[in-house]
Amino acid sequence: MSTRIPFDYHMHSNFSCDCHVTMESMCAEAVRKNIPEIAFTEHFDRVRNGMCFDRYDAAGFFKELEKMRVKFAPQGLTIKAGVEVGEIHLNRAEVNAVLDAHPYDLVLGSLHWAGGENIFERPYFQKRDHQTAARDYFAELAEMVDGGGFTIMSHMDVLKRTGYGVYNNHFDIAEYEEYVRPVFAACIRRGIAPEINTSALRMPVNQTHPTLEAIRWYKEMGGELLSIGSDSHSPVQLGTGLDKAIQIAKDAGFTHLTRYAARKVQDQVEI
Repeated sequence: MSTRIPFDYHMHSNFSCDCHVTMESMCAEAVRKNIPEIAFTEHFDRVRNGMCFDRYDAAGFFKELEKMRVKFAPQGLTIKAGVEVGEIHLNRAEVNAVLDAHPYDLVLGSLHWAGGENIFERPYFQKRDHQTAARDYFAELAEMVDGGGFTIMSHMDVLKRTGYGVYNNHFDIAEYEEYVRPVFAACIRRGIAPEINTSALRMPVNQTHPTLEAIRWYKEMGGELLSIGSDSHSPVQLGTGLDKAIQIAKDAGFTHLTRYAARKVQDQVEI
């Protein structure tokens, strides 16, 4: 990669219910692409109707992670222990029991369900106009972020993955600024880093989560912490688009990205 990628803090392996590749294959690809630090962030979901409900194996995850650290440390790869928690505000005590029992370096907070509805399914959007869909989603996201308990807010406008197609192939976050700013305000209050997630560059919407406009709002509001992640589920996806994410960060006025260890800010990496 021509741009120096300091880390990729969002990826999955076969310890996530929606992924079938090994940690080893992902680590080998990170080495091949000269990405010096990665974090495995497997899905930990407690929504009973969700596909990943009750399928998170923390003990097995950490056992395999330690093997990978031993194998790949001599090749210069740092492997952080992460997790992607869905809807943490709905299952806080249950989730915290797991988080406190294991040595995580970072925790992604994600919102995949809003008002009890799956935002990857078309019915959520078909019963709402685009403004209402965004308002409802971002309101619950702000609530989730304001409750804290995680280090990085993942793919904040993930609703566009499905909503883009439902609403005539259109999604412009500028139309929802009044709903997005309270989410960033909650991030700043709680010391939570928004993520520039590149997964939707591989989808019809062809945008980062979120786009430059939103990251500029966050910077203008006083935001300082920022993360990036490919949300990869295969080696070929690992690191993809992170050069664009870094350019967005720079264009918004950021000079550093945030690294984590032991669920705390480790340092700020210059970009």
